[in-house]
Amino acid sequence: MIKMIIAIAKNGVVGNDDQLVWRIPDELKHFKNTTQGHAIAMGRTTFLGLPKALPGRRTYVLSLEPENFEGEDVVNITDAKKLMEEYKDSDKTLFLAGGKSIYQQFYKYADELLITILKDDYQGNVEWKELFNIVKDYKKSVVVEHELYTVYSFKR
Repeated sequence: MIKMIIAIAKNGVVGNDDQLVWRIPDELKHFKNTTQGHAIAMGRTTFLGLPKALPGRRTYVLSLEPENFEGEDVVNITDAKKLMEEYKDSDKTLFLAGGKSIYQQFYKYADELLITILKDDYQGNVEWKELFNIVKDYKKSVVVEHELYTVYSFKR
């Protein structure tokens, strides 16, 4: 099974370079609790923007060139489509965890999109406003309601 997990501001901002532009502890806990014990896939730039590899999850770093990334249970993947096929009909879960390019290329493989929509606008140089149009034909349900954000599940 493949799921996409993303946080996006009301104005479509998803980050600034390789960094989050908000610091909302409960939202970060949601990400951690949701992905803990599962595999995550992210692009090279997103991975290198982390302070360290995320513990408790196998991390696939998608890049065009083979590289050695530091961290426990971190695997470099140069054939992302093969990884998607491996998880597509599996009982194991793979979370697509950014950045924007990874989301845009592979959201169509996801069985579920977990989208945190922040209730405020944020400033950043990475936007994905098209996401709001992409999910229009999905079934939407509320997973978490918080004063600063809402987490939605979108399924085909």
